Amino acid sequence: MYDLILTNGIVVDILIMIFINECIGIYEMKWGSNMYRLSNVELNELLEPIDVYKGSRYWSNYVRFYDRENEGDKVTHIYKVRSESSSSYYDIVITLNKGKIVRTTCDCMRYQSANSCKHIAAVLINKYDEIMRKSISKALLSEQILSLFYNKEDKVRKIKKELKLTIDLSFDNDYYGTILVPNIKIGYNKMYNFNNKFHKFYDVYDGIINEYNFGKEFTYSKDEYYLVMKIRK
Repeated sequence: MYDLILTNGIVVDILIMIFINECIGIYEMKWGSNMYRLSNVELNELLEPIDVYKGSRYWSNYVRFYDRENEGDKVTHIYKVRSESSSSYYDIVITLNKGKIVRTTCDCMRYQSANSCKHIAAVLINKYDEIMRKSISKALLSEQILSLFYNKEDKVRKIKKELKLTIDLSFDNDYYGTILVPNIKIGYNKMYNFNNKFHKFYDVYDGIINEYNFGKEFTYSKDEYYLVMKIRK
């Protein structure tokens, strides 16, 4: 049995959290969750949106690691992606420099005409965590972890504030039977209703907007607040 521990110490059964995930669509619960992932905004900056969509629907078993080349801070990853219409494979090359993607290529016809394709998208969606873990040095990783708690652009380093998220669960009866009703609140000193505002939170978290005002005493931004989530067996 797995339990999820939020920062306020509430323990919620993993099955209940899967239900909440379906309701609010914020946390992608996986067995062995990934540390690194690209947001839809970041993927759409690298590739055409239609290719990102098609890549998200690609069967993950068709994406296979082939080779990796290290040249200092530059790391090149080579993957083989099987065609959806035949038994042939496409060669996808992802090159990073200091943990940043600087080049992506594929030998399919779509890439030759558009510099974008679903095969690259499938690799970035399914293998980005693996790519990043093999590309980042210990020094760069330390800096990234530090950035979770400090504002990088401040001349004087300012510690970020730990965000609180509380979840109260209750049962209610309607025409169809008994249903589980989550009451979710978010805040720092004062807690605010989260149930009908989760889309705005995700827009900030995903980089679509810079901040969102939940109330008089709380405006959420990634530069000022961080949210901790731990999985305990």
